Amino acid sequence: SAWETFKNIESAGGLRPAVESGLIDTMLAESAAAAKKELGNRKKTLIGVNRYPWPLTTEQEENMETLKTALENGIDKSEAAAYELLRLKTLAHSKKNGRTPSVFIWTLGDPSTSSRQAAFCEDFFKCGGFAIEGTGSLPVDEGAYASLLKTKPDIVVLCIADKNPVPIAEPICGTLLRLQPGIVTVMAGRPPEGHEKLLAAGLDSFVHTGVNVLGMLETYQRKTGVK
Repeated sequence: SAWETFKNIESAGGLRPAVESGLIDTMLAESAAAAKKELGNRKKTLIGVNRYPWPLTTEQEENMETLKTALENGIDKSEAAAYELLRLKTLAHSKKNGRTPSVFIWTLGDPSTSSRQAAFCEDFFKCGGFAIEGTGSLPVDEGAYASLLKTKPDIVVLCIADKNPVPIAEPICGTLLRLQPGIVTVMAGRPPEGHEKLLAAGLDSFVHTGVNVLGMLETYQRKTGVK
């Protein structure tokens, strides 16, 4: 708080001693790190950037390299730069390869809960420029796998509204990996009790409120071939 800052400076003997001792630089660095963390985990919302991202305009797409350079040069000055660079990276990959890394969101269980999870995950991945291939409430059977994997999504997100999702998710993770080796399976929500079984079955990770969105999206980029 401002009061704590004032007391720290006074304890150092005033502003000049605080500057000379490096206290001010330390305080500024700590403040910048805290602000960066809040943007990364979306505790601080920037509409159009780390929430409900806006697509690039035609002019921006035509001048991607210039835009990329400007963002890189201003990454420490602009709150939006890190997320914008993330999406530019995905877009450049898409233009080069003719395909955008895609996500399918599979909902199971209580619709009111699983639909909220799905909305969170859709916004989460759009912040990284990923394409949402589809969202569907599918029964766990062969037809569901065939329908889901028809377009070969890079990532499948499981939104399971159940008190104990492990028995439901464990066979799904194994089957997805068997049918499409290399697929990245993600689960919405915090790790439940017994989540180790899911990781052993092929689950990659969990997404939920409070995670480092920026860092996780960069990881998903690497896992889906975005360089």
